[in-house]
Amino acid sequence: MKRSILKRMLTAVMAAGMLLCGAGCSGGSSADNGTDNSLQKVKDSGKLVLGLDATFKPMGYTNEKDEIVGFDIDVAEEVCKRLGVELVKQPINWNTKEEDLDGGRIDCI
Repeated sequence: MKRSILKRMLTAVMAAGMLLCGAGCSGGSSADNGTDNSLQKVKDSGKLVLGLDATFKPMGYTNEKDEIVGFDIDVAEEVCKRLGVELVKQPINWNTKEEDLDGGRIDCI
């Protein structure tokens, strides 16, 4: 159990770092022999839709005020602040996260 939590925390930290690095790039990156315009999509829409598991303390969970909070949320809020966009917290079914991401329903997980 503790190993699983540590693994998810490490994954979240690495993902946040990758997102921050991507946010600092001036142009798109190559993906699938095309151009990845996901950062530009976020900037153009003025919001970043974060897909999350709202039941996984301390990464993301619903507090006693029915607000989604946690480490992932804190990192995402800082990223959004630096990008100048709004954070949209979107609880998702974790089993279909890849489909949500590939389908454009969320911008990151």
